Amino acid sequence: MNANKLVSAFVAVLVVTAGLSAAAGNAAAIEATNGDATLTTTYDDGTVSVAATYDGTALSNASVYQNGSEVAATDENGTATFEWNGTQGDELTVRVEGTVNDTDVTVEETAVLDDSTLVDPDDYTTSLADATIDAAYDNSTGNVTLTVADDGDGLDDVNVTANGDGVGSTGEAGTVTFALDGDALNVTLERDNATRSATWVLHDDELVAPSLADATIDAAYDNGSVTVDVDDNGVGIENVNVTANNDSVGTTDEAGTLTFDWSPPEQTETESDDGTENETAPDGETTDETESDEEAENETESDEEAESYELELVFEKENVTRNVTLTFEDGELTREQEHEGPPTDMPEQVPDHVERIHAIINQFLDGDLDGSLGQAVSDIVRSGGEKGKPSDAGAPAGNGPPGNETAAGNGNGPGDNPGHGNDDNPGNGNGNGNGNPGNGNGPGNGNGPGNGNGPGNGNGNGPGK
Repeated sequence: MNANKLVSAFVAVLVVTAGLSAAAGNAAAIEATNGDATLTTTYDDGTVSVAATYDGTALSNASVYQNGSEVAATDENGTATFEWNGTQGDELTVRVEGTVNDTDVTVEETAVLDDSTLVDPDDYTTSLADATIDAAYDNSTGNVTLTVADDGDGLDDVNVTANGDGVGSTGEAGTVTFALDGDALNVTLERDNATRSATWVLHDDELVAPSLADATIDAAYDNGSVTVDVDDNGVGIENVNVTANNDSVGTTDEAGTLTFDWSPPEQTETESDDGTENETAPDGETTDETESDEEAENETESDEEAESYELELVFEKENVTRNVTLTFEDGELTREQEHEGPPTDMPEQVPDHVERIHAIINQFLDGDLDGSLGQAVSDIVRSGGEKGKPSDAGAPAGNGPPGNETAAGNGNGPGDNPGHGNDDNPGNGNGNGNGNPGNGNGPGNGNGPGNGNGPGNGNGNGPGK
């Protein structure tokens, strides 16, 4: 009969001790005992040390397993070391198998790494302070699922407030689902006297962190100061570096705003005894001008025109740069809105001169047009955009009363023959015309100096109807 005994110790009792050996230093250790078998495990900066005994005798030449894989063997003192690159919340299971005095011994224990220390799994608690917070938006339902986890382990019983309203607490998986109200989400989380907050904005049906790249930038002037506001869907972008006309003026606060001093350059004028006007320009240079009486008379109108100045602003954060040009005029800052150019393709069946105008506008927008846009359009209209008199229309030579036409009128025959005008009630005028036979496409003339509304020219002398 085999007298060997099998002794197994499975994490029946775990005792946390300190300073068990010189090798362990100040690192805490986990100790498992069951009957006569004892296993002590210590972790110190990536190195795991184990010591196993049975009935006071070192468990020497025993196999050491880390999470199921053999990694070392104990020496004559029953100790061994191995490397383990654990992270916060990782579990470590150590098992030692050996023989003492013909007795087979197996002892095992499990611990969790918490703040670089091995602790009993029952003593390990997740922390809201170290947790990751994620939010996912479901466009089909309009709901948000919030997930709170510490090292992959969901945190339950986290109280959640979304956009100022309580929406519930996380479950065992660390999740809670609620409806999204608006285009931004700000949550406040509370658990065990710890508080966390997070913010997202909705872009393309996805919740993302607020970004300067997607932000709206506004600026306002008030009595020598400028206030800028940078926000993404109503969420202020903080810590944005702002430069005004190449001078750094500060960073935005948590609301996304910044106020700095700025006034437009001043321009002053003085007049000397000899009538010479000394003008100090914004750049500090002085110019002398002698003003004639005629110039003085014309000065009133130019003085009424308000001067304008540009304010160049540059916004920078996390490798994102935005440039904004503002115009100061009449005590206000204005920003020119971005406009789309004309359509690339023209509609079908448009006149040639319209296509030419469209091409000129595109050249202007691309910066390739020489000269004035207005002059270029005027030249096109004059050359091909208006209809001239027909070249074959003869001048009227008679003094007949005006003829009224509402339909197309056609003059037929040579100038010496009577002309016939056609209207709603066709009338015939008889007389002698001195022109050539007139058939054209311009405004129609009846029999006499009357003007019709339809195409055609009639030439003759006599009464027209």
